[in-house]
Amino acid sequence: MYTIKVMLSVALLAACAIYVVSADTGKSSACCTRVSRRKLNPTIQIERFYIQKADPPCVEAVMFMTNTSVIFCSHPNTPWVKKKQVELRKKEEEVKRTKQNVI
Repeated sequence: MYTIKVMLSVALLAACAIYVVSADTGKSSACCTRVSRRKLNPTIQIERFYIQKADPPCVEAVMFMTNTSVIFCSHPNTPWVKKKQVELRKKEEEVKRTKQNVI
């Protein structure tokens, strides 16, 4: 029960970290308006990441997406963030190689 509460709290905090911006065209997009340098809990399963460029009110960020589509906005110059990006790129390359070997 405690773990569920913690996970829900983390998800709620992540949702609060994302700000929905409406452009003049009427389109909506989610972006990070703040970032964290804090390392994510290792039990959180990060599946992919996106690099967000600064475009106010959005700030420069690395957006980590979990297997449950929760997004964490992280500071791009934090050492653990850079390491995680390398790790995820390697994992993506391994998946591509595996798919090529199957074909």
